[in-house]
This record gives sequence, structure tokens and C-alpha cells, in this order.
Amino acid sequence: MKKAIAAILASVMLLGCAEDKHIDGYLHRTYGVFDKDENRKDCVYYTVSGGNIFWSIVFVESIFVPVWLIGFNLYEPEAKIPGCEKKP
Repeated sequence: MKKAIAAILASVMLLGCAEDKHIDGYLHRTYGVFDKDENRKDCVYYTVSGGNIFWSIVFVESIFVPVWLIGFNLYEPEAKIPGCEKKP
């Protein structure tokens, strides 16, 4: 049973639901509560990753999984904001 839980936790960590995205030739990374100032770009529209919220609720007792998913991978880039000309 412990091996199954460890395998599920490892897969969640390696296969998070939020994904980095190339927009206009630049790679825009996901960000969360803890690294918002480092990874968020002003001219990119971000959405909340529902999958990461789901996995955070499922593994709430582990504490580590929700902290990682919400702290570093909560928002994923979707598209460039129209009319914004700032370089990343």
C-alpha cells in the first residue's frame, strides 16, 4: 500500500496538470503563490489549473503535494494579452 501511495505521489509531482507554454517564441512558465514575482509576465494571460487544485484536495493530508502544486504551479499561461507590446 505504501508503494502505491508513493507511486501516485511521484506521478503527481512529475506530471502536474499545469504546463509551460511557448507564446511568441518565448517560454512562459507556470507560477504559484510563492514564485509569482519571479515567473509571472505582465503581457501573458494566465488561468488557474483546475487539475492542480483537484490533486491538492485529494492529497491534502500529505501537506507536501498541496504546497508544491499551489505554491509553484497554480497558474498556467494561456495566451498573450492583445495590445500588450512589452517584451518578456
